[in-house]
Amino acid sequence: MSMYKVQIFQDSLNAVTEETGLAEDQILSGTKSEEVVDARSILIKVMEEQGLYPIQISGLSGICIRSVNRFLIGFKERCDSRKIMRLYYANVRKKLGMT
Repeated sequence: MSMYKVQIFQDSLNAVTEETGLAEDQILSGTKSEEVVDARSILIKVMEEQGLYPIQISGLSGICIRSVNRFLIGFKERCDSRKIMRLYYANVRKKLGMT
């Protein structure tokens, strides 16, 4: 994995942890609480928006490829139904200079 891809992962994870107040290991765990799943969704989405493919996101995050694809497919619906997630997502994008 190239250093550039690793840097995208680390910067994205740092932005999500800073915004949500959740620990890195929580976000990357299998925890199914709504707050953690929202944070994981944001992490996966912003990495994809920065050019990483689902297989690369899976390799970097340890989240299985099927789950990565499910998160990406369901992101808009999940975001539309949760105001706090929309706010976190917008703020993470700003932190990463993606606006």
